[in-house]
Amino acid sequence: MNVEVFASARPGPCRERGLVLKSVGIEHQMVQVRGGFLLVVAEHDAERALAELVEYEQENRGFGVEEAPDLPRTDVAPGVAAYCAVLVLAQAANAAWPAALGLGRGDAEAVRGGALWRCATALTLHADLGHLIGNLFFGGLFGALLAHVAGNGVAWLTVLTAGFLGNVANAWVHGPEHTWIGASTAVFGALGALVTLQWTQKRFLRLKPAYRWGPILAGFTLLGYLGMSGERTDVLAHLTGFACGAALGFAYGGRGRPFRPGRATQLRMGVAAAALIALSWILAVARA
Repeated sequence: MNVEVFASARPGPCRERGLVLKSVGIEHQMVQVRGGFLLVVAEHDAERALAELVEYEQENRGFGVEEAPDLPRTDVAPGVAAYCAVLVLAQAANAAWPAALGLGRGDAEAVRGGALWRCATALTLHADLGHLIGNLFFGGLFGALLAHVAGNGVAWLTVLTAGFLGNVANAWVHGPEHTWIGASTAVFGALGALVTLQWTQKRFLRLKPAYRWGPILAGFTLLGYLGMSGERTDVLAHLTGFACGAALGFAYGGRGRPFRPGRATQLRMGVAAAALIALSWILAVARA
């Protein structure tokens, strides 16, 4: 015979307390009933289960358990595939046409002189296969996570915008002789946007500080681990990309819910990102 030990109108609180019971080895079930959900256990476990739940409530008093806003499902594969295709095709074109490197690489002096398209074209060029693979992996990962929160179009336009703005800032921070290539500025822009979007959602929930500030800590840990070492690492580009992405993420999610338009707008934003890359390369070739 099963005994009810907890009831709620939503599944989240039942799942949360189910994890508490699971952690101490108490078998349980969540049952949907009219008007809500029940957490039930075997009769011989009921007393112990209630004691564990009472202790859990006392420990978390003042930090009410609330669910983050439900997000619609997003198929992140098309966005990741498009991102990878752009970088792979650009690398193949660079190998077949060596002049592409000189036309598209980041050049602080040229950017300061108005060649802003280089801040976009440089994102598509890589020094070697290892450089490319690293940015394919981490860019695809962070971009997919961002797309899950904000949608494909918003995510990849944000990645491009953060990379572009980060490169503009990098051109002015460095001396005019500085040159660079690689998508890492955009990769860390994706990480920055993801961090602040996650934080803006959690800060409106009544959670313990560790849960609210966890995304910030995780983001800076990844930034330090992935972006601050390496012989050819452009640390300032990683920092400026991260900062620009973080600012965009905060702008999208500052009220607790991410900016997430409908499917048609997402598609238009994704097409705009691809068009901006293409336009940047057209300008690079035309101004050669």
